[in-house]
Amino acid sequence: MFNKHSSQSSKRFCIYLMFLFCLTWFILPACTSRLTAPDVKPSVYGELYKPKTPGVYPAVILLHGSIGVMPANQHLARVLSKHGYVSIVLDYYAGKVGGLPPRSSFRGQAKKFKGWSDNVKNCVKYLQTLPEVEKDNIGLVGFSRGGGLAIAVSTQIPSVKAVVAYYPAPTLTWLVSTKDLSPVLMLHGSADKAVPLHRVKRLYDNLFLSGKIVELKIYKRAGHGFERFTKERQYSPLAAKDAKNRTIKFLDKYLKTS
Repeated sequence: MFNKHSSQSSKRFCIYLMFLFCLTWFILPACTSRLTAPDVKPSVYGELYKPKTPGVYPAVILLHGSIGVMPANQHLARVLSKHGYVSIVLDYYAGKVGGLPPRSSFRGQAKKFKGWSDNVKNCVKYLQTLPEVEKDNIGLVGFSRGGGLAIAVSTQIPSVKAVVAYYPAPTLTWLVSTKDLSPVLMLHGSADKAVPLHRVKRLYDNLFLSGKIVELKIYKRAGHGFERFTKERQYSPLAAKDAKNRTIKFLDKYLKTS
């Protein structure tokens, strides 16, 4: 028999689970390790991947999207390490900087921009202390909000020589001058509803017309997060494979100088 009290309890339980879900995504830091000393502010939290063969390599920092570090970010970092890069998946929300939910206001993101960019800058400094890293050959690979952050912060870090932005949210790029912009590759789906294609095309046109080195690859019928193999509705195997290959080729072109 239907029990009204049990129905209300179930609703409360669902609300509680949703609260924990949001807390995990937007407030608590991801399951990453602190890589810098406690006196570094903000501290660098991330996962580091190195090539198996000893040597000195270019480095790549991967910047997650608005919901935090994803398995696809970690997977690409492993792939890059196998192709001759020291790679790090940076949790730029960590170190008391904090994050914001998707579709946050421009004002909210503007307030967070300095903390996020400082986290990236500290990550670059950390990588430059590693004997395996070519200190002036560093790339950024960003996803969604992280893509916009990668483009924006690259203008402030001379050692960053290349940026790959998967379905970048352009908002953060409004906060900087693109005068010193690194070469940029943007990868976007035509069916992206979170970041409509016309916004990325506008960003591409502005950068191209101002004489910047910028490329844009559009994947037909691919949506936001097309490389996330853990999300069946989002995943586009052909787009993911092509994007991975283009990412490696682009980074090789600008980071592997010899």
